[in-house]
Amino acid sequence: MTMAALLLPWFVVHGFVVHGAAMPPAHAIAAASLAAFGAALLILVVTKGFGVAQLRPATCWILVVLVLFLYGVGPFFGIPGVDSTKRVIHLLDRSYSARPLAERIGEQVPATETIAVFRVRRDAEFGLSFYRNREVVNYDESGVPDEQHVLVARIQGRHGVDLDTQLALSELLEGRQYEQLFAWPEQGLEVYLVGSK
Repeated sequence: MTMAALLLPWFVVHGFVVHGAAMPPAHAIAAASLAAFGAALLILVVTKGFGVAQLRPATCWILVVLVLFLYGVGPFFGIPGVDSTKRVIHLLDRSYSARPLAERIGEQVPATETIAVFRVRRDAEFGLSFYRNREVVNYDESGVPDEQHVLVARIQGRHGVDLDTQLALSELLEGRQYEQLFAWPEQGLEVYLVGSK
């Protein structure tokens, strides 16, 4: 578990490959292996020296260290948040949650602006709807709205596979002005402002 938690950020960025050569670099594997070996050694020393009754506190301390690695330090118990320790949780948030994407869209357009999606994952669609507190229009189900709107389109699939979304968008939005507002590479998304019909 220690090794998996320490290598998690690499797999979030590069993807999980079951059959293939994509593996973390040797130094990352070595560091994670040493930490896992240290955790196992700590458990063995505690159980041999103090008995099985002390196994729970020993494993709890290992879990606390892993939680601090994944979540970062603070804010809790009066300790302020330390931003430099929050890299992993921010990476996980940007890669799997629609919350930071909805916040970024909110910085660019008013809260009343219609949001549409095209080829995005269902969790991203529902997450945008939840965090924007407005129903999201799905191009595949409802078609292209006539009014001006923000479009969130999935450009890349798993392992960076191009989904030919640009070609499909040029056909769907033929005759309409649209411009890219920003890209969200952690989820393979691009966000556009689409003019009214």
